[in-house]
Amino acid sequence: MKISKNIWLLKLICILSLLLFTGCSYNQKINKEIILQNTDMPTQKPDTKTEITAKDKNIDWNKIKIPVTDFFCEEWGGTLVENSSYYFYISNSNIVKLDKKTHKKTKIVKFKGRDKRIKLYLADKHLYFIDQISNNIYSVDFSGKKKKQIFSYNILKKYKGVMKNCEILGMHIYKNEIFILLSAYEVIHYNVKNRKLKNLAYDVRNGCFFNNSFYYIKRTPSPIYKTDLYINKEDEVKKSKHYQDLLVFKNEFYYVVDDKIYKYSKTKKEKLFFELSSGQEFIQFVPSKYLFAFVYWENDNLYLSWKKNISGNWITKILPEDYNEAYGIIDNAFFYEAVDLKDEDEKILPFYETLDILN
Repeated sequence: MKISKNIWLLKLICILSLLLFTGCSYNQKINKEIILQNTDMPTQKPDTKTEITAKDKNIDWNKIKIPVTDFFCEEWGGTLVENSSYYFYISNSNIVKLDKKTHKKTKIVKFKGRDKRIKLYLADKHLYFIDQISNNIYSVDFSGKKKKQIFSYNILKKYKGVMKNCEILGMHIYKNEIFILLSAYEVIHYNVKNRKLKNLAYDVRNGCFFNNSFYYIKRTPSPIYKTDLYINKEDEVKKSKHYQDLLVFKNEFYYVVDDKIYKYSKTKKEKLFFELSSGQEFIQFVPSKYLFAFVYWENDNLYLSWKKNISGNWITKILPEDYNEAYGIIDNAFFYEAVDLKDEDEKILPFYETLDILN
């Protein structure tokens, strides 16, 4: 069937008009995020090959092999991060975008090196990734384009910190300010404008950002410390005890001590939120934006307990035999580090295993 030249010309004009409108509307958007400096680093052309699209309603995370890493999700980043529209994860030397609605997978950035040495962090309209081999941090948009280097190893070399030749373990953006976690568990504040680093805390074994401060504990027994992010002043807010975990959930700060969960209060009187019953022991918080969750022991079994709202009822599920350590909950799936039960030494498996907990 022949198509006239006029119709082809009309289609071409429509396409060009649409592209022009899209580009203009994008440029008119105001970027409220911190202004990141450009560098002379060459722009990396992303690999936009599309992989298989999932047909199932829920994503089978066990089939998507995501490397186990030190951290998971929001606090310091990891090999899997999410926002309201997408998941981003590391796979076979690629950063992959997974659409939450369509389940379409797209490779957006190709990198060199081992998957476990790349960490992702998500904030506002930018995806950040840390190259732990080079100790550089980059940002890209959600298509893998507009790559910028926001932190370089040359800046880190000039910093006289707790440990020489340190490595970047993770990053966190709090109220448009960048914080970096280094070896020796040292947290530093990176001033983007003058490219200077300032120590915030060190020997941090557990910590979280809350009410313009960074709360943390050191090796137990330890007090709970608070460092104000604006004046960089450290204060002791709770006396030294065997604190086990710190967590912020729905803008409230909680901590675990002696297998009890307390809701933090500025007053000296501690507010008991939850206490394990007889025969139960060891609470470990499980990171999640959607659920208040923790793991505990009872009668040689491990259990996951959670609730959607603070005032709701607790739901409990026994954990699989291959469970080794909890990492987080996203997309109705509990992510954990697993051991290889087929191996006599029960070696740690390199990828996360998941347990569907809400269906």
